[in-house]
Amino acid sequence: MDDGAVVHQLQHVMRFEKGDLVNLLDGRGNMWLAKICQIARSLVTFELLELLTDAQREGCSNYQVISLLPLLKGPRFEWALEKLTELKVDRIIPFASARTVVKAKVKEESEGRQRRWQNIVKEAAEQSERLHLPVIDPPITLEEMLKLEELDSTKGALNLLLSERDQAPNIVQILESETTANAALGNQTCIRICLLGGPEGGFTEEEKTLILASGFQKASLGRTILRGETAAILAAGIAYAIASTLD
Repeated sequence: MDDGAVVHQLQHVMRFEKGDLVNLLDGRGNMWLAKICQIARSLVTFELLELLTDAQREGCSNYQVISLLPLLKGPRFEWALEKLTELKVDRIIPFASARTVVKAKVKEESEGRQRRWQNIVKEAAEQSERLHLPVIDPPITLEEMLKLEELDSTKGALNLLLSERDQAPNIVQILESETTANAALGNQTCIRICLLGGPEGGFTEEEKTLILASGFQKASLGRTILRGETAAILAAGIAYAIASTLD
């Protein structure tokens, strides 16, 4: 492993030494028991001893959670990425709408930002021993996002608009009803749960109309008004807790 930052963490933060045993994740569903053979300033070598968990033995989940995440201000967005990774969200789709403070950047800046996001989810996956990294899409507009095939409600997507102040069914009720119906089918149908939260200023009335016309249904997280990152994380946590009972 030739990564100065990772080597520094192993050697000076976690205090690993030659001969120590560690668990290695490859981000593709595999976990290995390995022994450190050499540890230097910028290089660590390992001997793979045993495959502890592999993608084939893990199998396919009966649900998939997609977080449709507005482009929030830097620290809040990145904090959301970290927590969504820990909660095993499968895919994160950042989007810009009329009231998002952060807008899309030029290609070079966007690529740099994307690399930073990838590093954040990689570190979060390592910390939580998550075997697969979530997919992070490049930012797109709300209109572009609503046209994605993965959000087609006629093809198995359960699209939920996280709503505030509206009279809407609670998200727990919706998900429990869906998972109960799925269990009645013998767990043969994969549930794709798409969670859409609003930016700091919320959605415009025109955007709400467009979202509902695109196959989304309103879902309440309770009476408290939540920040965008809090709503995204809470919704993902509820979805993970309820839908994971299918596995």
